[in-house]
Amino acid sequence: MKKSIFTRSLALLLAMITAFGCFATAVLATEADPASEEVPVITVAAVTDDDEKKAGSISDVSIDDVREILNAISYEEYSKKYANVSSATEAIVIDAVDYIAGKTDAAVSVTDAYPAEDGSAVSSLYIPDDGFVYWGVEIPETAKYSIQVEYYPVEAKSVPIQRIFRLNNKVPFAEARYISMSKVWTNAYEELDAETGRIFKIDIDRNELRPAMSQSPEWRVYELRDGDGFYSESFEFVFEAGYNEISFESVSEPIAIKSISLVPHKKISSYEDVKAIYTANGYAPADKDSFVKLEAEEPVAISSQTVYPVEDVSSAITSPSDPTRIMLNTIGGEKWQTSGLWLRYSFTPEASGLYNIVTRFKQGINDGLYSSRTLYIYGGEYDGVPFTEATQLRFPYSTNWQVAPLTDGETDFEFYFEAGVEYTIEFEVSLGSMGDVVRRVEKALTRINNAYLNIIKLTGTNPDSYRDYGFSRVMPEVLNEFILMSREINEVSAYLTEVAGVKGSQVATLDRVAWLLEKMGGDEDVIAKNLSELKAYIGNLGTWITTAKTQPLQLDYILVQPSGAELPREMEGFFKAFAFEIKKF
Repeated sequence: MKKSIFTRSLALLLAMITAFGCFATAVLATEADPASEEVPVITVAAVTDDDEKKAGSISDVSIDDVREILNAISYEEYSKKYANVSSATEAIVIDAVDYIAGKTDAAVSVTDAYPAEDGSAVSSLYIPDDGFVYWGVEIPETAKYSIQVEYYPVEAKSVPIQRIFRLNNKVPFAEARYISMSKVWTNAYEELDAETGRIFKIDIDRNELRPAMSQSPEWRVYELRDGDGFYSESFEFVFEAGYNEISFESVSEPIAIKSISLVPHKKISSYEDVKAIYTANGYAPADKDSFVKLEAEEPVAISSQTVYPVEDVSSAITSPSDPTRIMLNTIGGEKWQTSGLWLRYSFTPEASGLYNIVTRFKQGINDGLYSSRTLYIYGGEYDGVPFTEATQLRFPYSTNWQVAPLTDGETDFEFYFEAGVEYTIEFEVSLGSMGDVVRRVEKALTRINNAYLNIIKLTGTNPDSYRDYGFSRVMPEVLNEFILMSREINEVSAYLTEVAGVKGSQVATLDRVAWLLEKMGGDEDVIAKNLSELKAYIGNLGTWITTAKTQPLQLDYILVQPSGAELPREMEGFFKAFAFEIKKF
């Protein structure tokens, strides 16, 4: 009897627990979805390696971080907000060792362990890969400043140096959360082979082997700018008159900082102005025999170990080439496509005069789009970007190799070089004019997504295609938005087609989205039946943006040749190609 009572009591208790659990689940479900409909799925862009580097691990992100990210305005909005604030006229230099010890929580230390190139001692502040560092600065009057950081990339892991910048404890705009400072890597080349002129190690079959890479830290000056490459010029920050505090929050990698300089924004001259100087000085094309050829696979320095020499056997005239063994004769491709990555080369011309910088390149990955690069030149009278248009170099799409002088798509640029002077050039991945295109599509995507969310508030995620929802009466602004965004995307599509000279698959994606938007905006009866297709197209548009941000480019060689000289051939002739393929076989 006792056993029976115990069994019944236990069964009753279990039944009550089960019933309570079901009730709680039902309450939670009701609270999550009062309309008892399917919960809309919010589609977000896939998280890339770069995103992980920017954000750190999910566990590291606090509620305050999320709130700060959501409330941040873009740099474009920030610039418009403070458009009436004038630029500063005088620079202010902050010695990095004069940090605010009372607020800094990072395990910093003053050190002279990182000397200058000439061996002289440099006093700097070592900052580890976590924590905050604060500096105070007095500003004479409210003005805009660019910020330069003289830093030393302390040898550590292979990832870039990441920091979050704050002005008076606030991230001034969204892009300031993603400050990325590059490191310097070099290849361990072999001694020059007098017979072949090559500097790569070979195996027993005379195949070239990829050289080992190592970090080669050096003191560098970085001017805070957009890590994604949307803006070609550096940031301008508004400092109020009086006492201000700036800080860097470590995200990854240690660093040593010598100084932080608040400088007037340097307006880069246009190519037209530079050309006028050439004319005024009477500069003429260099002697016709003054050529400098740089093999692209032999850079003197690289910003990342992910960019390394690769073999290309698609052309018999790739320099150099051999049908019977592996030759590391090019560099780049998909390995060199992320904003901020750069390659460095050095040369010394034999004659003074005007030169074209000619490259043999291939961009056969993003069809219908062009890849962009920013050119930096150091040496002689050059100290960085030579003119504004050099931030928007274009390399158009083609499945074949191309040979062309550096250009922005309209003008082939000339450069003045002096005989006997050593020059250093760097090609850095950037979005160039493609940044404006991507920003337009991103804004359109945001507005289209908002319109989609407004619709599913009324219809749910599975609308009845035969029901009259009265969209034109209930939400006429949504139909109008579809028409406006259709026109915007069509304009972008037409621009890219004109620039590329071909309508590739990337442009076709834009055309399909524009067609659907125009269809739904012009006829409310088709909105419900095409809603799932619109959702898919929103995802396609997000993928398009991600693809457009990548800027792949493969280089064979760089030729510094007298201005106006005849260009080398892009591709070999039929018989040479045929003989090359036979030898390969």
